[in-house]
Amino acid sequence: LSSTIAFAGLLLTSFSLLVSSIETRRKSSMDILFSLEKDLDFSKSKKAIMYALNLEDIILENPVEGVDADYNNIINLKHYFTHSMNIYEFLALSIRQGIIDEELFKSLYKSRFLKVWQQTVPAINKIRNAEDNPELYEHIEWLADRCENH
Repeated sequence: LSSTIAFAGLLLTSFSLLVSSIETRRKSSMDILFSLEKDLDFSKSKKAIMYALNLEDIILENPVEGVDADYNNIINLKHYFTHSMNIYEFLALSIRQGIIDEELFKSLYKSRFLKVWQQTVPAINKIRNAEDNPELYEHIEWLADRCENH
């Protein structure tokens, strides 16, 4: 009888820890995702790449300072692109590793994330081909696939 009670106590403790772990992960996920809402550089970067025309052509340009009239705009756009993609790659990897809750991300950001993905995938593919690096931003692609198909 005492071993049955001890086993039941162990099961209850394990269940309690599991529920606590899930809630802690969700709260941490919320904290991370909402901190992005306050990140003005990230917001500015997303906005810049969403409104860029011919993004995939601009990203591979190598402008010359003092020669190209659009030098600063190209450099800024490249910075915005890299900044946004690196944050999304971090988020996607964190979701893939179970650090950030996938369903919470999808509920909060799925449509906005997919719009950014659709705008940037031609540029990503062009960079992958130019650098012969098919794994570039692979976690973002994984997350986009999950958002589109699950």
